[in-house]
Amino acid sequence: MSQIVDFLEQKGADHKGRTIQDIWAFDIFNLENNHDFIQWIFPLDTPTKSNRFAPILTESDCEQIKKSEMAQYGLRKSLDVMLSFWGLKLENGRVIVAEELDRNRINHFWIRRTNHNQLRITRTIKSLAMLGQLELARQLQQGILEIAKNYAIHSETIEFWRSALIEQPNKDESK
Repeated sequence: MSQIVDFLEQKGADHKGRTIQDIWAFDIFNLENNHDFIQWIFPLDTPTKSNRFAPILTESDCEQIKKSEMAQYGLRKSLDVMLSFWGLKLENGRVIVAEELDRNRINHFWIRRTNHNQLRITRTIKSLAMLGQLELARQLQQGILEIAKNYAIHSETIEFWRSALIEQPNKDESK
């Protein structure tokens, strides 16, 4: 097993010794101000400039995560945590606003013109798609694009969200 697989399966820890459960228990302040956890709860196969300790998925990691019920649960629970943080929720297959969004609230800063949480949203979409949760990735993408219409979010960010799934074809659809 790899460290990232163990982490997502609730059997291991990240580079700081935190478990996924520790991250799920973060309060709003910690979710906003810790910048090295998102790469663990939503890993990718490419390095990031912002965290030299971030895991980089291998093909083997991806296959193990896709087959693991515990890792899939970890991804879904992590999505729920982040959606709640962003003031959103998943309901009937749609990502919708869960509470009135206010760009002055620390956890709603993502609705400003630019904010690091917008990068987190892009990462989340890509990671979910890559790791076997394509439908959840699509629901997040569609919901966030719909919600964003009501806010002055930078057009470049909107384009990142739109294109987040282009590199993630559904292999089942190509058969």
